[in-house]
Amino acid sequence: MSLTGTYNLNEGSYMVSFESVIKRKFDIASGSTITWNGDPMDANISLNAIYTVRTSPDDLIADQMSNFSEGGQSSSKQQYPFMVTLQLRGEILHPDISFQIELPPEDKGILQGVVNDKLNMLNQDESALNKQVFALLVLGRFVQENPFQSASQGGTSALVRSTVSKFLTSQLNQLGSKLIPGMELNFDVQSYEDNQAKGRTQVEIGVKQQLFNERLTVELGGTVDVEGQSANQNATSDITSDVTVEYKLTRDGRFRMKGFRHNQYEAIEGQLIETGVGLVFVRDFNRWSRIFKSQKNRSDSSNNQITNVTNEGR
Repeated sequence: MSLTGTYNLNEGSYMVSFESVIKRKFDIASGSTITWNGDPMDANISLNAIYTVRTSPDDLIADQMSNFSEGGQSSSKQQYPFMVTLQLRGEILHPDISFQIELPPEDKGILQGVVNDKLNMLNQDESALNKQVFALLVLGRFVQENPFQSASQGGTSALVRSTVSKFLTSQLNQLGSKLIPGMELNFDVQSYEDNQAKGRTQVEIGVKQQLFNERLTVELGGTVDVEGQSANQNATSDITSDVTVEYKLTRDGRFRMKGFRHNQYEAIEGQLIETGVGLVFVRDFNRWSRIFKSQKNRSDSSNNQITNVTNEGR
């Protein structure tokens, strides 16, 4: 079989995935083409796909901020749409991939055209361009040329830590759901800088099991330090320091008894152990008048409505 001719794409999408955690959908631009001249697997493509990110250009033009007035500096913190264009050229199975970052035509004049000029220079520097493309797709914002001097609050280092935390949390939760059937495992990775500007990473682990036809729920959890001064001081008790037990007193789960023991940290008082027991009332409703109305009365009312409708139909 052979194919000859050009296929014009008017619309479509191209999915870009980062380790199956972050996915970005690019919209294929009209005018993209696939051209065949014989073997279907030897086609040539000329494809542009666009992903739009709304963010501020302040980190992109940080080295020029001193040239702006106070009003201009304030305008640089406003968010504008930036188009990340993915360009595929050449053989369909081994295309050459490149990127461009542009402003929509109606926004090219913002900040006296400084942002657009900066983007034109950036598109000529492949290394710097790829860094900014990665920042826009993963962090949703620009980074400065020296990322550790980011003018934004928290700095790029904190943003990278936050993004990695989300990656690890998602991956661990996907893995935990497959490890032990019937038991829920939950993970939460928190990575940040402490008051002394030192990195600290904690992993919160939660285990949940339901027993006796889901009438009894037992949850165990705790926090383990994997980075920082306390990383070498973890104990087994840290993993099971938080305990929550809940029992459904009624089959419908409306009334429940709950007891707990949690380790808390207060900035002033330090480490605290909080324990307690309580009675829980759970009710789903869409009208305030139904909060304390029994299920039996509601069923009788529904049956009466059905009977009335049936009689009217007759």
